[in-house]
Amino acid sequence: MSEYLIEASVLVNRPRDDLMRWLTTPDLMARWIVGADSAQAVDVTGLARDGTGAVGAALGDLVRLTVSMPGGQFRIANSYLGEIAEIGESRLVRRYQLEHSKVGVVGLRNGAADYERTVTYELGSATSAGPVTVSCTALTIISGLSRAAAKAGAKSETRSLRRSLDQLRDCAEDRGGGPLGRLRGSALSAQAL
Repeated sequence: MSEYLIEASVLVNRPRDDLMRWLTTPDLMARWIVGADSAQAVDVTGLARDGTGAVGAALGDLVRLTVSMPGGQFRIANSYLGEIAEIGESRLVRRYQLEHSKVGVVGLRNGAADYERTVTYELGSATSAGPVTVSCTALTIISGLSRAAAKAGAKSETRSLRRSLDQLRDCAEDRGGGPLGRLRGSALSAQAL
């Protein structure tokens, strides 16, 4: 087992409640996470639920996050299942497992023990009305990953995390992050956040 930790933060001029909504509502998550193709609330059986409104905001809620990125000659796509492990006024912890990987047209199945990621958000501010510092850490554990690959992954994913948090700020503050902002992040590593 090899693991690596990445972290980044951003100041957002929005209240904590609004930011928590951006971190937990699948439709909104898909707008700011670099490489996200879709985010969808699922029930415990794995069936999709409506992705609008304040779903994904309770302990145990599940989200399926599908991300993709260019991979040389082929496109790499991953599907993650994330569960809210802790949620409070200023803290969110989500644990992801890799469900499925695809490189080009070849699909690869992954076991639950092969990949685990714990993403923690801390929303710090003097008042609940903001501005809020959003701090994110992601601890990733991958079975069989070499030390060199973990180091390279951490470096690449840290850049992507910073861009995702910038995109979160732009979207939450109505700065027009949208498709142009997503295009600027298209060469970065897609990851579960």
